[in-house]
Parts: sequence; structure tokens; C-alpha cells
Amino acid sequence: MLSTFPALLTFGLLAPTILRITVGLIFFYFGWLKLTKDRESKMNFFNIIGLKPAIIFLWLVASTEIITGTMITVGFLTQIASIIASIIMLISIFIKIKVPKALPNSLDFYVLFFVVFLSLIFSGPGIFAFDLPL
Repeated sequence: MLSTFPALLTFGLLAPTILRITVGLIFFYFGWLKLTKDRESKMNFFNIIGLKPAIIFLWLVASTEIITGTMITVGFLTQIASIIASIIMLISIFIKIKVPKALPNSLDFYVLFFVVFLSLIFSGPGIFAFDLPL
């Protein structure tokens, strides 16, 4: 395989680490926003898509995003947390397709996050993680 910078291939385990930390922090932040600043708009969102009582679904989704975001960021059970996060993103993709105005971000955003979480399932956490190969 030809590579422009073959010496950089030595640091191949750094790539999933960069992805893991970045998407983990963003996913955590989205969960945190649901419980603080965006609380009312997210309650309205759950009412629009028919999930009632909205407060229960708000807490369920927000706490799942906070917990999985933290797990992915620190590299603890990264593959399991990435499976959960990718399911959330897949559901978001379907919601965005069915009710385009329901979610604030573009479809590309949700697809990109889904693909990153999917890649972490297959690549693992990279370096600087608490995961141990089983």
C-alpha cells in the first residue's frame, strides 16, 4: 500500500482515540443540553413525535447520552457504549427523515455521528482507554 506519509501509520491507534474523545464529549454535551438549556424544546420534541409523558423520555434519552458520552470519552466499554450511541443516532436519522423539522441538525450530521460510532464498534477505543481486550 502506498502512503504519502508512511511514518505516520505507526500512530494508527491514535485515530480511534481522537474520534472517541471528540464524539464522546459532543454526545455528553448533547445530553447535558437536554437537561438544562434545551429542556423545553426537547419536551416539545417528544410531544411532537408522540412519546408521552415527555419528561420520562427526556430524562431517559438525556441520561443515556450523558452516560454513553462519558463512557466513550474515557474509553470504558467503548464498543458497548458505541452500539448504544449508534442506535440513538439511527433512530435520530429515521426521525429526521420522517419529520424533518423535529430535529435541529441536518441529516448529514446524524449520519456522520452514526458512522463514527459504528467505526468505534469495529476499531475499538484506541490508546489511552480503560478497555481491555477480552
